[in-house]
Amino acid sequence: MQRSFNPIYFLWTWTADSYEWDSEKAHKAALKERNRQAKQARLEGKKVKNWTLKNQIVSKGGPGTKNAHIQLYVNIYGFDAE
Repeated sequence: MQRSFNPIYFLWTWTADSYEWDSEKAHKAALKERNRQAKQARLEGKKVKNWTLKNQIVSKGGPGTKNAHIQLYVNIYGFDAE
């Protein structure tokens, strides 16, 4: 099993002409959720290896949405469990 936690999906709100997002709080929330789920996997007897992909470019919005295309750099947190 592999899980990843992208900060862009935490605490994001589209506004009328842009967006609201606190990168620092979103990164902390994504890391906290990764750690919570990794801990649960360990309690279930799984061997867990945490990982981080640093400075990944991600995007939101764009064609097919009502929002502008936005690209941001984020750290993506995750874990592998066996």
